[in-house]
This record gives sequence, C-alpha cells and structure tokens, in this order.
Amino acid sequence: MRRSIADQISSEPIEILTKRPTKFGRNRSWEQEQRQNTGVVTYRGVPKPLNDKIKDIASELGVPIGDVVRAFLERSLADYHSGNLNLDPKLVTGRYTLYPVRDK
Repeated sequence: MRRSIADQISSEPIEILTKRPTKFGRNRSWEQEQRQNTGVVTYRGVPKPLNDKIKDIASELGVPIGDVVRAFLERSLADYHSGNLNLDPKLVTGRYTLYPVRDK
C-alpha cells in the first residue's frame, strides 16, 4: 500500500531530504543554449514606477514592452557614444554606481 506524502514527511523527513536531486548533477546545456539563441536578457534594480512607465508607453503605442526597451537602449547607447549622455559613476562602499542614493 502506498503511503501519502504527509505520512512520509512526518515519519521520515531525513530520508526524503537525502533523496532530493542535487542541482550539481543537472545538465544546464539546454538552458544555456536558449539564452544564447533567443537573446533574452533581464536586468535587476529597475524600480517599479520606471517599469510601469515603460509598460504604459508600450500599451499606448500598441507594441511589446521589449520593443520600447530596445528603442530606449538603442537611443541611449547612441547618445552615450556621441557624448550627448554623460554617466558619472560614484564610488560607494568599494564599488562604482550611477545611483549612490538608493531610490525608495
């Protein structure tokens, strides 16, 4: 007779934990290939209000959010390389940042 998961957890928690697959044994080649082939990127630290504004622009134009982000990135890169966009990093706690005061 099969025991329920609750029975297994209550009576043998150590045994169940030792049978979990490890992360180290997994083959991640498919995930790596997908990231390389699709060009999907993510960025951390984008404040929600900024993200919401980008979503609003995409909705207003009727285009995907990624298209708006791409347009902003391409324009910003062009402005940076032409000298029209100045970025001034500040040293904070052993690293450089463009945002020394954290947005709340």
